[in-house]
Amino acid sequence: MFALFNSTEFWFGLVVLSAYQCGKFRELNLVDPSVTERSSVIPNLRASDFAGKNAYVSSLIVFLLATFVGYTLLCAASPTVLRGWFEVTKSPVNTADFVNKVPYPLYIAAAFMGLTQSAIPGFAALGDFQKNFFHFWIGVPRKVIDTAATFSEEIIAKTEDNKEQLYMVIRQLLSARWKAKIDKYADLVFYEYQIRRMKLDETDVLDDIKSGSTRELQHIIEQLVYAAAIAAVRETGGKALDELAADLDVPIPGPRYPYRNLALSALVFIVCLTLLWFAVPMSKPIVESTIGSASAIYWPADLATSGQYLLAHSIPIFCAIGLMLMMKSNSRSQKFERYPELIISVIVLVVVYDYLQALFDYGYFSKVSDGDVLSFFVRRLPFNILHSLISCFICVIILMFLENSGKPGILNSKLFAWLALVLSTILVSSFYAFARLKFQFNGFSPDFMICVVTMNVIVASISFVAVEAYARYGLSKAKRVA
Repeated sequence: MFALFNSTEFWFGLVVLSAYQCGKFRELNLVDPSVTERSSVIPNLRASDFAGKNAYVSSLIVFLLATFVGYTLLCAASPTVLRGWFEVTKSPVNTADFVNKVPYPLYIAAAFMGLTQSAIPGFAALGDFQKNFFHFWIGVPRKVIDTAATFSEEIIAKTEDNKEQLYMVIRQLLSARWKAKIDKYADLVFYEYQIRRMKLDETDVLDDIKSGSTRELQHIIEQLVYAAAIAAVRETGGKALDELAADLDVPIPGPRYPYRNLALSALVFIVCLTLLWFAVPMSKPIVESTIGSASAIYWPADLATSGQYLLAHSIPIFCAIGLMLMMKSNSRSQKFERYPELIISVIVLVVVYDYLQALFDYGYFSKVSDGDVLSFFVRRLPFNILHSLISCFICVIILMFLENSGKPGILNSKLFAWLALVLSTILVSSFYAFARLKFQFNGFSPDFMICVVTMNVIVASISFVAVEAYARYGLSKAKRVA
């Protein structure tokens, strides 16, 4: 690690990657349906247009710090993964010679930027996932888009589709009095530019608007409110939406899920996992006294082995939960309808992760491969898919709880959801551990099954508590607003 920090290539690659990430962070997710629909209303928007200066800069700093940590871990772990890959493929290439001859940190930086996609397919998608996750964290762009849409719906509902009232609303949003009112907290230059771009500043335009259809008048109101919401957030941040709501005389919508509270939930998750990392090897004497020292073969006795177990069972669940929350946030309806897409994505994510960890183990522990490349992938595929089902069950149960939270009945209670989560995790984890013992280890050891089941249950419970607190905060805030 110290040799890595003393490398000129490492720091140069970090500078180039950081500059690339700063530009990438400004880009919106064009796959998001809400972005594609609104791009025709106000084109060429950036992520900074949907967040206040303080929120954008602070999240960008954290984003770059996460990039630094990820880049460092990749540079440190990749030689070990390569060592495992060379062992599996029986390659005569010496890993140390390869790393010393090639400016490896620069290659990692280039791969992260997508400049080596032909060599490492899908590697640059990590950068997109990281960017989308941080945008989700600060509510870009959904917070402004959803809030503006709610404002427009409230305004249009008050007019009861009366053309005269719709016309008066448009006159109000174009008036000098309205501009002077929002100038205290909104970017008036941006708002006036959007009015000119929509050609609503011409002298005879009001007469043309008055003769338009009801739907055309409603569409103009939606555009003006959307422009006003972006102008407010650009100038003074998300809190300006409250002032805009007051000036529009509409209620402030409560968030479906609090974006920033996700950081607190992630912190709880990390702290609990750190404690678990130390608790597992410390509990080995208790396990030995319970099942016998001769049976405690696979129970971790040091931090390195405990970390290996923890990474194998916590990171897939953590990534699956993050993916689930992002897909839930992008869902158009309150009821989640993308279960097949979520399950397939989680399976692919966990299977790829398990293969990478297997290669890392080959390199780190200097294991000797007893087969060819094809057998390496084929033999592990059933176990990796079975392992991914644990994360799938956890995501599905937590999603069902989020959808039914607050509804009457014991079946919708938090206790019942947690018990269902624990029971399903125990069943799937036990089957996974038994299958590995039976067909991969060719034996039976109760400590391995206990360790795998215990870790998955604890990680699933931590995930449930973190996500439940995250959702409960949003529901309570929505009730206070209502």
